[in-house]
Amino acid sequence: MPDFENETEFLDIETTGLGSDSYLTMCGILDSSGFKAYVRGDNLDQLVEDLHEYKLVVTFNGISFDVPWLRRELGPLRENAAHVDLMHVLRTVGLRGGLKKIQKTVGLDRGDDLSQLTGRDAVNLWNMAQNGEPNALKRLFATTPKTLLHSLV
Repeated sequence: MPDFENETEFLDIETTGLGSDSYLTMCGILDSSGFKAYVRGDNLDQLVEDLHEYKLVVTFNGISFDVPWLRRELGPLRENAAHVDLMHVLRTVGLRGGLKKIQKTVGLDRGDDLSQLTGRDAVNLWNMAQNGEPNALKRLFATTPKTLLHSLV
């Protein structure tokens, strides 16, 4: 993607769950300059403005999950950026399931203990961080760029 290298973002969010009382805890963006974390209570409100920098958004299940959550929490998003949802792309070649299942199916070993973390673990890490556990947020951040990086393959 050399034509879009500086205008592409790989986006992933974390929430406290799926229910109506759940909320967005963080959004991770990976772009040509590196990883940026947008965290509730810190800089999450900056996300909408920063999204305007990109012409191409790449997600995994972002059409059904990430983008609706972002709209619900942050309001209207830039609508003229192209969106590639890798979940739908991978379905066209017969790969179904969550990202970790697909990675395993195609032989991608993430090679770390973070690959075993689930969405529930992400919620637990967020709650631990809110209760003062200093390393919990760092661990949560560490899961997001790995998920995004493995979306590139």
